[in-house]
Amino acid sequence: MAVEQLRPVKEDLLALSDKKIEEIRYLVARMTSENQKQTESSIEMKLKSLQFVLEEELSQSLENLALTVKSDHSKNFEKLSSEIRSLQEHNSQLGESADDSPAILDQEVKRLQKRLDAVAAVQDEFERRATLCCKTTAQLEAEAREVVANWMKSAVGGGGNASEGDNPMASLNEYLHSRFVSREEMDHQVEAWVTTLNDEIYARTSLLADEFAVKSSRSAVDDMLRNSTVISLLQNTVASSMHLESSSQSSPGSQEILSAVQEALKIYDADRTGMFDFALESAGGTVASTRCTETYDLSRAVYTVFGLPIWWEHNRPHTILQPGSHPGQCWAFKGSHGAVVVRLSSSIIPTAVSLEHIPKMMSPDGTISSALKTFSVLALRRLDDENPVSMGNFTYLDNSSPVQTFYLEKVTEPFKLVELKVLSNHGNVFYTCLYRFRVHGNLPDKS
Repeated sequence: MAVEQLRPVKEDLLALSDKKIEEIRYLVARMTSENQKQTESSIEMKLKSLQFVLEEELSQSLENLALTVKSDHSKNFEKLSSEIRSLQEHNSQLGESADDSPAILDQEVKRLQKRLDAVAAVQDEFERRATLCCKTTAQLEAEAREVVANWMKSAVGGGGNASEGDNPMASLNEYLHSRFVSREEMDHQVEAWVTTLNDEIYARTSLLADEFAVKSSRSAVDDMLRNSTVISLLQNTVASSMHLESSSQSSPGSQEILSAVQEALKIYDADRTGMFDFALESAGGTVASTRCTETYDLSRAVYTVFGLPIWWEHNRPHTILQPGSHPGQCWAFKGSHGAVVVRLSSSIIPTAVSLEHIPKMMSPDGTISSALKTFSVLALRRLDDENPVSMGNFTYLDNSSPVQTFYLEKVTEPFKLVELKVLSNHGNVFYTCLYRFRVHGNLPDKS
């Protein structure tokens, strides 16, 4: 019973559901149709918009092309117009010149006619004056010869007028031979004079060299005797003091004192430094350059023969590479700044340099204001080295030992060029003196 009652309801529900389904299908179909229409309309609008843009661009391109063609046509037209105007002007100028050419030719002909008239007038005047002269060319030549002959005869001391038989050239030759010698005789006489003068110069030079050698040897002997005397006196003093000490009380340090003194004497004998000097000139050292330093000549001894100077004795930069410490045996340069580049006898690794000046007691005024004060030492790979190796800045003391050694900053490569650059001196405003410059070092390891 209940089932039968519910059956109509079920049928109603089924009918309602079928109706709703149909409505939904209708709505879906409608919506699909509307979406399709909207899509088609959208595509159509986009196509129209694209067509409009293309038409605009095409019209703009056509306008630009028209403007370009018009501009080119206008330029070509202007160019042709200017060429036509220039041709017209040239044609008019040619016409004017053609019109003016007869007048110009007339003026040129008149000018040339005037010049010809002037030349003809000058020629007439010349011929008129020539006709006024009553003497011919031959007569004038004869008179000129007579005047010259008389002058030559009077010049050689004959006097009077020259006759027809006289030969003026012969008189002149005779006069010249009597007053002057021939070329061969003059050469022979000059050669004899030169030989005599050379003999005299050689003899005088030999005498001066012997005197200089004697003086040098005497000076060397005096120095040797003086040094030997000082050394002997020092050794005797030390030995005497040691003998007194050993006799009174045995001092354990006496032998050390004697060894120290003997070592000091060995160093003094070894060029006063105890180290080899690679800048010594006699060992192969030379002065490579003095840069812009100018030598200052204090005074020079002049040697003469027959009143003619043949030799000036003065010191040059190489003096600083030679032994000798007497006053005046130095190289003096102007001012307080200078430089000298020394080429060593061998490539070495520099370790020290020694500078020497005379002591104050050997100076006439008791001062050494010309001695250098501050200086620097550079190592060079070549003479024009733009990047030299600085090995230190130093100061030479004027109240210390005459020979002062300065130890350089360590370098690792060997050098053969060493530059001494003087930065100041001890007060002399005119010049600076360098007596001796030594360079010490070690030879590089050949291995």
